[in-house]
Amino acid sequence: MASLGIAYGKAGRIVELKKLLDELRGLAQKTFVSPMCFAYIHFGLGDIDKAFDWLEKAVDEQDGLLYNIPALSSLQPLRSHPRYKALLRKMNLEP
Repeated sequence: MASLGIAYGKAGRIVELKKLLDELRGLAQKTFVSPMCFAYIHFGLGDIDKAFDWLEKAVDEQDGLLYNIPALSSLQPLRSHPRYKALLRKMNLEP
């Protein structure tokens, strides 16, 4: 779902992206959903602050999907953001 969210965002398919976010919220009521999934969806929506909030939650929860973040090309646009550098420091991955 997270990858689909990035694809929808890049394609400008905001209506589908918002539906996907609703589906993800519903799923999270029943089972664990990685905070990374929510981060990707918000990134796709262009809501960078919420995306970073979810990325920070992923760090706090030690989400295993987060630790390949430096290699994720889909997050390339975030790398110049000050919160990205702070996130890496929080993970003990100095930029």
